[in-house]
This record gives sequence, C-alpha cells and structure tokens, in this order.
Amino acid sequence: MPNSSELAFDTAVGNRMRELRIAANLTQAQVSRRAAAAGIAWPQSSVATIEAGRRSLTAYEWLALPAIYRCSPAVFESLRPSGPTDPAAVRFECDAKAAATLGVGIPWVVEHSVRLWGRSLAEERDARSIKRIQHLGVPDRSRGAQSARGHVTRVLVAELAAQLRA
Repeated sequence: MPNSSELAFDTAVGNRMRELRIAANLTQAQVSRRAAAAGIAWPQSSVATIEAGRRSLTAYEWLALPAIYRCSPAVFESLRPSGPTDPAAVRFECDAKAAATLGVGIPWVVEHSVRLWGRSLAEERDARSIKRIQHLGVPDRSRGAQSARGHVTRVLVAELAAQLRA
C-alpha cells in the first residue's frame, strides 16, 4: 500500500498530465497514442487512472512524459520529490545514481534494468534486499539491513556494468 507521500506525488503528476492534456486540447485516447509512439502501452483507461493519481509511473514512463506531452522536462521535473526519505524520490535517485556510476544516461539504466530483470533497478534492489535481509535475520531498519541493501545495489550495478561492456 502506497504511503501518503507516494500518493501526493502520484496525484501531483496526474494533475499535471491532465492540465497539459487539456491545454493541448487532447483526449485521453490521443495521449494513449502518443504514449504508444514512445513505446509505452497506456490504453485510455491507464491515462485516466494516472491522471486520477491512482497509479504510479515507472521510471521509463516518467522519463517519457516530456516526449508524450511535447514539453520541456522542467514541466515535470518541478514535481519530482526531493526529500531524502520520500519513497518516490528514492526510486528515482536509485536509477540516477546508477547512471552516474556507470557513466550512462538514466534511460539506459531504465531500459537495461527492464531487459535484465523485467522491472526497474529500484524494484529489483528492493526484492533482492528483502530476501537477503530475511536470510540474514536482521531487523529491517537496522545497520545490518542497510548494509545488505548496499551489497545488493552494488551487485545489481555490476550486472548492469556487464551489460554495458557486452
């Protein structure tokens, strides 16, 4: 279940998408077609759900918004959470930090994460971290859990680096 900051972020993104769509005199179906052209499968119902703030965006979808709405990235960047404990910000920062480490752009990290694991880097990190933390038997918010998450992140970035060399 998303927490209140994730819900607030999703609502802000949905509101901005609706504002831009209305300002451009577009229907949700037209936005759906633009998304498809950007490689994103959003039926009209998905556009409606996102605009209502009831669905989070993947990192790839977030990065494609300026192309879909034909606007500057700054239009959406101003919505990006910046608090260090905000889960939406943490998910975005995971891809950004990996991109900086690897010397590639965030879209490369997003694309290759989905190719390798079928989900974002942050989602894969979280899934593997949960397993590792449970295996180690350490409390979730302990220093041991933080160390386990760091280890998992380094392993995942190494897997992405291998893709970069391939």
